[in-house]
Amino acid sequence: MYPKWDDFDEYRERAVELHLEWLKERERQGRWKTTSTSKSSPGPSQGRMVASVNALMGSGANSSFNLPPKLTPDERDRLRKAGACFACRQTGHMSNECPTFPRTSSQNTSRTFPSHAIRTAETASPPPVTVAQASSSRNTIKDISDMVNRVKGLEGEEKEQATVYLKDIMSKLDF
Repeated sequence: MYPKWDDFDEYRERAVELHLEWLKERERQGRWKTTSTSKSSPGPSQGRMVASVNALMGSGANSSFNLPPKLTPDERDRLRKAGACFACRQTGHMSNECPTFPRTSSQNTSRTFPSHAIRTAETASPPPVTVAQASSSRNTIKDISDMVNRVKGLEGEEKEQATVYLKDIMSKLDF
C-alpha cells in the first residue's frame, strides 16, 4: 500500500524522485524510446536519446517540480528551428514524446471534439395551426406574449418542453 502524504508538496517531491529513479533505470537498461512519427522521412526525433528530468533542474534547484513558463513567440520559433521539445526545451524529441512532461489523458483529448449529448423534448402533438385560424384571432399577439411569459416562469425540463412547443407554434404562424 502507498503511504499517505501530509501535503501536496511532499507528494510532488516524492513523485519527482520516483520519476528520476525510473528514468535512470531506463537509461541504465538502454530502454530509451527512439520512435518516430514517420517511417519514410527522418525527423528530428528519430534515433536520438530522450532528455532527462535533470535537464530542467538547475544546480541548487529544489526538488519541487514546476512547469516552465509559457513560450514566447520568439522562443517557439527558436525551438522549432532547433527541432527541440516545446515542453522541456531539450533537443532529441518532440513534445508529444516528452518524458519529462508526458501528456495526460486530458491533454490528449483536448484535440478531439467533446461529444455533445443531443437533448430532445417530447411534446404532445398539438393540432396544426392553420394560417386562417391564426389570423382569425384578434388576440394572437397577446396570446403569444402570455405564453412567452409563462414559459419564462418555468424551470428545467418543463421549460425546455414548453420552449420547443412555443417555437413549433411560432414557426407555423404566418404574420
